[in-house]
Amino acid sequence: MKKVLALFLSICVTIVAFIFSFGTSFEQKLISKTNNLNDKFNYNIPLKKYSAKIYKEDNPFDYNYYIYIKDVSSGKKYRHININNINAVNIAVAEFQEEYNDKKGTAEAEKGFLKFIDFYRTFLGEQSVIEQEAQDLIQERSLLKYEEVEKLPPIEDTLRMKYEKYGININHDEGYFYVTRNFQYIYDNFAPYLTTEWQELFKFNAKYQCTIISDAHFTINKNDIKEIISFYKNFKIKYPDFCKKHLNIDKVIESFEKGLLNYPCAAY
Repeated sequence: MKKVLALFLSICVTIVAFIFSFGTSFEQKLISKTNNLNDKFNYNIPLKKYSAKIYKEDNPFDYNYYIYIKDVSSGKKYRHININNINAVNIAVAEFQEEYNDKKGTAEAEKGFLKFIDFYRTFLGEQSVIEQEAQDLIQERSLLKYEEVEKLPPIEDTLRMKYEKYGININHDEGYFYVTRNFQYIYDNFAPYLTTEWQELFKFNAKYQCTIISDAHFTINKNDIKEIISFYKNFKIKYPDFCKKHLNIDKVIESFEKGLLNYPCAAY
């Protein structure tokens, strides 16, 4: 009888040990799987994906419809201006206008403008303060009721209205806030100082300076894309020397033609 009881107890201990071992192994696998998912989808940092981000100008669409300006000059001309000053671009514009007031439409004014563009790019690349402001707004709205949030303008519109007077355009796509060039600002401040080619170029770009692609899909219709293609084809015919000197226009035309064929998907 004692041998049977001992055997029974031994079997019970073995079963319990197996269950404990299996449970521990399963829990470890579950924790590991959960950690992998958190790493992949960032469940634990929901606000991190909302940020200001400067797109490099290597995308033919560039989410803000940039035209490449190939021959920008060194921005050393404006290095005395503190780029962390939100008014830095306005200060640079005022200096440009004063210097070239009597040289409107000249090659010299064009060179000065290209130096400004180089400074402008540097300035936009340093505006990380807008990232924090966007995150703060997101956090504030997360505490509100849905009905209250619905009554508020989109965050990108709020930021855009605030910063457009500083030459900054704000776009939003796939959870990110993007700081981009404001073509309307450029046109308003530089058109009188530049040649007709530049004036036409920036006036048209201002029309499409908001996000035209979201989640790899166009937010504009086919007629808009056709208008963009037509403008640049005609612009190239009208100003061949200007395009050859300043713009990488063929790639832009090609990209939008592919986009039209794959509409609404944007073909990169």
